[in-house]
Amino acid sequence: MLPPFVVAAAARKAAPRPALQDPSRPRPEWLPVGVRHALGSGSAVPASKEQALCGEAVSGWFIFGHTAFTGSHAADCRRCEQLLPRVLPEVDKGVSGRHTVPG
Repeated sequence: MLPPFVVAAAARKAAPRPALQDPSRPRPEWLPVGVRHALGSGSAVPASKEQALCGEAVSGWFIFGHTAFTGSHAADCRRCEQLLPRVLPEVDKGVSGRHTVPG
């Protein structure tokens, strides 16, 4: 099951190869580079593949479908982080250690 919001980023880089993995095998996954935006992924939230939660246009960006946007990563978009509890009220507002801006 996919998380309600996933990460979208303008760039990506290869994840580090596990130390004991055969070098001829492909890398296990990609990692987002730069600001990470929240993108709706399921039927529980309005999903737009053109626009992030904060309104940023993400058309043509890399979508990390199995990486949940939690608002706790240092590169997470602050506006997406502030809007996440409003869209998903069950999200713990204390997850990231920062308070959302009221209003």
